[in-house]
Amino acid sequence: MVPAKNLSTPSAAFPRPHPYLLTTPARIRQLRQAILTPSWQARSWQRLKSWADQLLTEDLTLPSRAGNWEHYYIDSLSGVALARGKQVGDWQ
Repeated sequence: MVPAKNLSTPSAAFPRPHPYLLTTPARIRQLRQAILTPSWQARSWQRLKSWADQLLTEDLTLPSRAGNWEHYYIDSLSGVALARGKQVGDWQ
């Protein structure tokens, strides 16, 4: 963690290059080596990669307006989130 007193300059606020990962370059090298050999890590990586590759081929339909309404519709008496009804058509 960067001490608050060093946050006055951008270089101090972000001392490491992007992307920010919760790992180290040495650990990334270890993982890359591990997925090259037959192991549970290689099998897990292949499953994850196959799943991600499949997702990239699917169409993504986004609503034309904000889609996080469930954060705003709460019963004011009980505090329970309201149920969502079935979708009757595409967003317009």
